[in-house]
Amino acid sequence: SQNKDGFEVAYEGALKNMMHKGDLSAKADLAEFDDTEHLYGLGALENLKGEILIMDGEAFISTVENGKLKINKSFDY
Repeated sequence: SQNKDGFEVAYEGALKNMMHKGDLSAKADLAEFDDTEHLYGLGALENLKGEILIMDGEAFISTVENGKLKINKSFDY
C-alpha cells in the first residue's frame, strides 16, 4: 500500500506456506522489477537454492556452486 510520502510497501510469497506446507515454489519473477527505481527486496530463490537481496534497484543473488559463494547481479530469476 502507498503511504503519504509516495512510496509503496508490498510483499510476495508466504513464509507460513513454506514452513507448514513445504511450498518452495517461486512467487515472483524478478525480471518484472528490473527497471523499478528505488526497489528494495529480500527473500529466497525458488527451492531455497539461494538468496535474493535488492538494494536501491541493484540485485545481488547469492548461490553456492562447487562449494563456493557466487554473487550474480541479474534479475533473470
